[in-house]
Amino acid sequence: MESLQETAIAIRLRYIINYCELVKRKIAGGLTTVLYGNYAPHNGNVVMDSVLVVCGYITDPGIIPELYEINQLDAPAYSESAMMVEMINKRATIQLNPDRYSQGWSKTKQKEFERVLRYFNYASTADWKRFEEKKVGRLPAMKAWWKITSM
Repeated sequence: MESLQETAIAIRLRYIINYCELVKRKIAGGLTTVLYGNYAPHNGNVVMDSVLVVCGYITDPGIIPELYEINQLDAPAYSESAMMVEMINKRATIQLNPDRYSQGWSKTKQKEFERVLRYFNYASTADWKRFEEKKVGRLPAMKAWWKITSM
C-alpha cells in the first residue's frame, strides 16, 4: 500500500516526466513513475481516502461508505488486511471506471463482496490468517475474493 505522500509524489512526477518527454529531456524513473502516476488517481485507495477523511480534507463522511461500500468505523480493521484492501479498492475502481471492465460491477459481484466482508467480520484471527495465507481451500469467501480481485 502506498502512502498519501507517495501517491501525491507519483502524480506530480508523472506531470514532470511528461514535460521532460515533450522536450526530449532524460529523467530517472521514466515509464514506471508515469504508470503509477496514471494508476493512482484512477483507482480506489480506501486507506488513503480514510486518512483524507480523518484529516479533514474530505468533509463529507458519507463518501467512504458510499464509494467503498463499507462502514467508516470498519475501515481501520480492513486496512490491516492486504487482501481486504485489495478487494475493497477493486470494487471502487470498477465502480468509477466501468469502461475499463467489460463485466462491470453486477449484483452477483456485490453479493460476493458482501460474502467476503461477512467472513472477515466473523472469522477468528486464526481463520483469517489461514485465509490470508490462502490455506482455506474451496471456502466460498475465498472463491468470491478471487473472482473480484482477478477482474
